[in-house]
Amino acid sequence: MSKISIAWVEDSPETKDLAISFLRRYESEKRVSFDAHFFVSAEDFLSHYENQYQAVFMDVLLGEGKLDGMSAAAKLREIDDEVPLLFVTNMAKLVYKGYEVKAFDYILKPVTYPQFVMKMDRLMHEIVKGKAKNVIISTRSGMAVIDVNKLVYIEVVSHKITYHSLNGVLEVNDTLKNCLKTFAPYHFMQCNKCYLINPAFVKRIENYNLYIGDEVLLISHPRKKEFTEQFMDYVLGKGGEK
Repeated sequence: MSKISIAWVEDSPETKDLAISFLRRYESEKRVSFDAHFFVSAEDFLSHYENQYQAVFMDVLLGEGKLDGMSAAAKLREIDDEVPLLFVTNMAKLVYKGYEVKAFDYILKPVTYPQFVMKMDRLMHEIVKGKAKNVIISTRSGMAVIDVNKLVYIEVVSHKITYHSLNGVLEVNDTLKNCLKTFAPYHFMQCNKCYLINPAFVKRIENYNLYIGDEVLLISHPRKKEFTEQFMDYVLGKGGEK
């Protein structure tokens, strides 16, 4: 199962421990999985930030002499204007100030689990609906989040679907028909009856060989003309933005 990567900036050990326990409980109840990275200072967080997180939790009042959460949020927005940002604070009056840095939501201290669940459910919906181009699929063990931007191609054999992504390989039971419906909006193309490919990863096409990522896939004879036309439309921008 692909993990949802989050950053949490918090200098209180007690709040960190509580956050970890809430995340683990939420994982168990909702069948999701988090890759949580904790930072004790905004400076440390910002120095490591490379648009790698799907959500950021920020304590507003950090330790004396450190960059406060609101100032850190402003610097974050200079780097990333889209990542959902949730402030964790005991100062309700700061809610309105958060609009200046496009805060997604607030979690008020002392944090309770019912409040945490309500905020996380809203965040999960935001992650899933597509700003980061994520797709949720059903697996035997629950739900998995697939980052479309890292999905190289989809392999279809009977009713078994294998997702080949930069994050690894995931196998599920599904049908080609469902995959076509799910990934058509992201311009995935069918080069033969076994493969749906992400054109963003295509390196070159030579005869019936498709060089994609680190692999070579076969373009079937019946699909060669249509696939080549679709790919050229994509390259020339006629297929719309990815």
